[in-house]
Amino acid sequence: MSFAVAILLGCSTAVAVAQQVGPGPVISAGYAPPAPIAVAPGQVITLFSRASASSQLTDAAIAEQTPLPTSLGGFSVFLEQTFSETLIPLPLFAVFPLRNCYGLVPSVCTPLTAITVQIPWQLRPNVPRSARPENFAVLRLSQAGVSGESVPLNPVADAIHVVSTCDTTMPAVSSRPPESTGACRPLLTHLDGELVTPGNPARAGETVVLYLVGLGATSLGQENGMAAAGPAALEGIRAAFRFGADLDPQEPGTSNLTPSYAGPTPGQVGLYQISFAVPEPPGGTLPCPSASSSNITVSFGRAVSFGGVAFCVEIQ
Repeated sequence: MSFAVAILLGCSTAVAVAQQVGPGPVISAGYAPPAPIAVAPGQVITLFSRASASSQLTDAAIAEQTPLPTSLGGFSVFLEQTFSETLIPLPLFAVFPLRNCYGLVPSVCTPLTAITVQIPWQLRPNVPRSARPENFAVLRLSQAGVSGESVPLNPVADAIHVVSTCDTTMPAVSSRPPESTGACRPLLTHLDGELVTPGNPARAGETVVLYLVGLGATSLGQENGMAAAGPAALEGIRAAFRFGADLDPQEPGTSNLTPSYAGPTPGQVGLYQISFAVPEPPGGTLPCPSASSSNITVSFGRAVSFGGVAFCVEIQ
């Protein structure tokens, strides 16, 4: 075989091998690269890792008690940031398999591993327009001692998220994998724990409880993975309400609502609650016409984020 033929055969082999390599998974789309994930100290979020055939879990692993473990189902997650000399392990609520399916015929499904974690309280938020150096932070996922790619974070003082009955973080509330059946509703409850719905509306003057994550630092001096020992009112909470049909939450400017309590939920890890009395509807307010509508919206904000909930109040 001549040298030239050997080179051509070698090139042909290389091309054949290259043609067998498929593209990686699409992680985002739009008009800008994906941004780092905004998280606050103590935040509860779920990470989603694409699972290979050999690494796909068959059963969920759920933490049974506090303090939460830092290794679960063979997985560990670590925080690395500019202002920490060592990696900080994250408490884990649950690790469970998840199939993300799109409704084509036949369905297109991606096998995922979901890891629900608490961001350590040691995360140092970046403060806009402050003179101090910026903190760069990433999460490092590890399975069976083998580290994967890092996930960039945007450390903020608060990143408010109203908990929904369909959230993947529901194990943090109920110690079980998320349910996929039934309508998704915000976790707004009467004092007896029943959800506020159009069929079970709130009443004027009644105190209701909204559950959230991501409200940021508290005065309790909480430890990672530990349940809140007791109530501790948060400072800087802004609240406002608007009556009207199906209004979206908005940044509360002038507060016209004073919560009776806003702070950590005793006995829970990373979960907050805001309790407030439902305002009296003004004249002309219409009842909710359907099971998916609302006639009042309450919004809450803290330092750099806001969230809220639209729900039904009973009209006499």
